[in-house]
Amino acid sequence: MPAGADHGRLAEGTIAYVLSGYPVVSQTFVRDEIAALRAAGRAVDVTSMTRADRDRIPLAWSGPVRTAADITRFGALRDGLWWLRRPRAVLRLARALRRTGFARARLALRGVPTVARRLAARDVVVCHSHFGWAGLVAAVYVGALLDRPVTATLHAADIYLAGPELARSVALLDRVITVCEYNVRRLEALGVDPAHVRVVPCGVDTTVPVPPTGDPALVVSVGRLMPKKGMDVLLRAFGPVVEAVPHARLEIVGEGPEEASLRRLVSELGLDGRVTFAGALDHAHTLERIGAGAVFALACRVLPDGDSDAVPVAIREAMVRARPVVTTSVAGIPENVDDETGWVVPSEDPESLAKALVEALEDASARQRKGEAARRRQVDHYSLTASAERLQDLWAGLVEARAGTRR
Repeated sequence: MPAGADHGRLAEGTIAYVLSGYPVVSQTFVRDEIAALRAAGRAVDVTSMTRADRDRIPLAWSGPVRTAADITRFGALRDGLWWLRRPRAVLRLARALRRTGFARARLALRGVPTVARRLAARDVVVCHSHFGWAGLVAAVYVGALLDRPVTATLHAADIYLAGPELARSVALLDRVITVCEYNVRRLEALGVDPAHVRVVPCGVDTTVPVPPTGDPALVVSVGRLMPKKGMDVLLRAFGPVVEAVPHARLEIVGEGPEEASLRRLVSELGLDGRVTFAGALDHAHTLERIGAGAVFALACRVLPDGDSDAVPVAIREAMVRARPVVTTSVAGIPENVDDETGWVVPSEDPESLAKALVEALEDASARQRKGEAARRRQVDHYSLTASAERLQDLWAGLVEARAGTRR
């Protein structure tokens, strides 16, 4: 079904996004998903339970968003009257509270009722959230008050570090959405029925033109400077790369708690002048830097507590720009990057990573071949339009099924 096609009742109503925090600089995939739905003609209402990065992100970046703090400031009396007129809604909320083990119960008393009251006037047909944090629970409670289907997209740490609260909340979702097949297996291990899960990858804009050939000696990496990104492994691999490719340079885009230790490691390894820390850039400039390089690299790892990335969207942003990727076989990454589109090596293996980077930098024909294949894969399978259409198809089915039970 093409983008913009009729989806029955879904096309007539509002899709309510209830999120823990929005907008968040590092979660461009949520913003892009919402923008793709709006471009397809869907009405999308966004509520953030916190202010998140709202004060330092322009409205043009994120689009309209209401926060629970804004909504509840003067709403207590109106909330009380709303509850009194809707005893069945109160009973549905009470059942949801009980089934979640009273997870984040304060939300049900402060924030959620006012959010639900506001959304009741928007003809909401489905509630959606991202991540298994407070936003998921809030969406469950809002959906209970409004008697609407609820879905949530789970990503990485919210699954890999999940406790009992997630399993209880997920059981109340009409469908669980996740971003890769690897996560389906992880959810199954938590007791979630795979038949209840749908995979909808985080898409990227596949209409972007391929940037001109980048600096043939430049490797670019993008990610928060935190342990699971493996930036220290990438730096340890880069010493041998410089020995083999004397003009090789590495640019790291991002900020985070490991920056000071990573800068010290650069000096210890004698890589001063070879490694540049670009800091945190806005989305547009980050994408420019990805296009400026010849190769994109990310050395993701699994931490001792089980935390890791699932499929970093930065990898897909590089691939759609026809930049081959050198990365590690962590979580869902091999579902997108393989020998056809890049180089995949074991995590925590600087020697293998260095060998792959040297090959990528020295073999221009392999870079071009793999880069072109990488772009084709994104265009064929991971466009924002395709991801938005999958979501709409899923939601339309849930909305129609819910309507059918009321007849």
